Amino acid sequence: MSLDLYAKIEPLIGFDDVYEELYDLYLQHIEKLNVDTILDVGCGSGKLLSRLKNFNAIGIDLSLEMVKRSKKSGLDVRHIDICLLDEQFDTVLCVADVLNYMNGTELENFLECISKRLKPNGYFIADINTLYGFEHVAEGTMLRSFEDKFFGVDAEFNDFILESEFTLFELNSDGAYTKEQSTIFQYFYTEETIKELTPLEFIYKEDVTLFGDEPDKTLMIFRKG
Repeated sequence: MSLDLYAKIEPLIGFDDVYEELYDLYLQHIEKLNVDTILDVGCGSGKLLSRLKNFNAIGIDLSLEMVKRSKKSGLDVRHIDICLLDEQFDTVLCVADVLNYMNGTELENFLECISKRLKPNGYFIADINTLYGFEHVAEGTMLRSFEDKFFGVDAEFNDFILESEFTLFELNSDGAYTKEQSTIFQYFYTEETIKELTPLEFIYKEDVTLFGDEPDKTLMIFRKG
């Protein structure tokens, strides 16, 4: 999917209040750890990063538009792939199912880069979507209409892959609408799969219910030996 298209749609989805609950959970765990430097990977518009001001925290994102948006809020955010970073951190975060957007090969390489970015005894904290999250939360159709734009998401979950088609219509100054459309894929992983793919030591997990009646996310904490 076009990262720029998602950057346009993200503020319109309307899940900010719900995700604040997820950010609260991350903060609870981070504050229990004796850490200072934090890297937020896939930080988006910086909503969690803005709550890490008591730490030496930076963010990175592959969307240039998201990076620009974060910088406008005064946050230290860079447009760079984690595998190209040189620094090491006490803690690396991947919030809101970042891991699910990678296929198996990409994910294994990504987790290896995470390990290299951690200091000895550093922590990696991430969440993934549960099967319930894919089948009962993510799958389906969403429509949102605004004064000068509207968008739709049509998502189908088959063979443990969620295929989501995003369509955005925006009103131009001449009174006509422009259309942008793209498709993203998300992959279902169990916590056991993540354990097998990462060289880090698994130390904790917590089931999280944000939408629906059952846990739709699993938060996991790993440590570098």
